[in-house]
Amino acid sequence: MNALFRLGAEIVLRFPLRPSADPALRAELRREQESASMLATRPPVAVPEPLGLGDPGAGYPGPWTAYRWIPGEPIHPGRVDDLASVARDLAGVVTALRDIDTGGRAWSGSGRGGPLADQHAGVRILRAVLD
Repeated sequence: MNALFRLGAEIVLRFPLRPSADPALRAELRREQESASMLATRPPVAVPEPLGLGDPGAGYPGPWTAYRWIPGEPIHPGRVDDLASVARDLAGVVTALRDIDTGGRAWSGSGRGGPLADQHAGVRILRAVLD
């Protein structure tokens, strides 16, 4: 979990809610920024551009990151006129992501929400509500 803060119109700062001076957290944030850079031109949607990695200081005891802000609005099912179009767009993003060479990197199977298969029942319920 992170706290996000806008810095002007162009930048968003991302602070982990559990800051730590542990070098492992800095390494994790660095890997996230490297992954964002690798993804930058692949999916048919904007990907936040990494701008930098901040060090712990007097006001915050852990590393933090800065990204380019992507303007937009959250999608809300009740306000979408064409859910089929949204589904096609999402499928295009998933397809683009699946085609990316990971350089041998793989997901460990834990963290960040867990396996998608675990979300199947919730997606089915949402689908029934939207139909």
